[in-house]
Formats: sequence, C-alpha cells, structure tokens
Amino acid sequence: YRDDRRGNRNNVCIYEEVNFRGRYECFDSGDEIADFGRGSGWNDRVSSIRVYGVARVTLYRDINFRGDRVTVDRDIPDLRRVRMTSSLNWDNQVSSFDINGGRGRAYGRR
Repeated sequence: YRDDRRGNRNNVCIYEEVNFRGRYECFDSGDEIADFGRGSGWNDRVSSIRVYGVARVTLYRDINFRGDRVTVDRDIPDLRRVRMTSSLNWDNQVSSFDINGGRGRAYGRR
C-alpha cells in the first residue's frame, strides 16, 4: 500500500533513498523482519524511515535482531545523521527490525 494519507494507523515505511524517496515498503504494527536479505532486497539498503501514529521501530545492524540497535519513534529523513555506538551511522546498515516490540535505545520522542 502507499505511504501517503495513512491516517492514524501505527506503521512504518522504509525508503531506499534519503528524504523518503526511491523504492519503499510499509509495515504494520507488530511486524518483524529477522533477515532483510531473504527475498526482500532491503538488507543494508534503508536510508530513511517514516513513522505513523505511535509506532516504534527497532533497527538492528545484524540479522536475527542482533548487533547495534536503535529504536525510532519519529520520521528520520536521513539515517546518516543517526550514529551507532561505533563511528558508523545507520545509513544502509539495517539487516533486521521489529515494530512496537523495540528493545533498543530510544531515538526521538521521550
């Protein structure tokens, strides 16, 4: 489904380019992807994220919800601006995620 005019649904859309451009896919509250490399073509390809309603998405650097992680609860137009614990940023680093089950560090609203 399209990401515009989503209303108050609690979901998340990921984009291949910064500023919510390029290829995108949307996911509903409760969805989780353990391995973006399996069939989706999204592994290490996410550059921006839109968050609708009160959704929270936890991004993981590695498959199976492992490695560095960050929880996002607002739009992030450029993941290069979000740092990991190392000197890396989150652009093109996401390998798995879960929505509204986040166990990572909050980024955004408190």
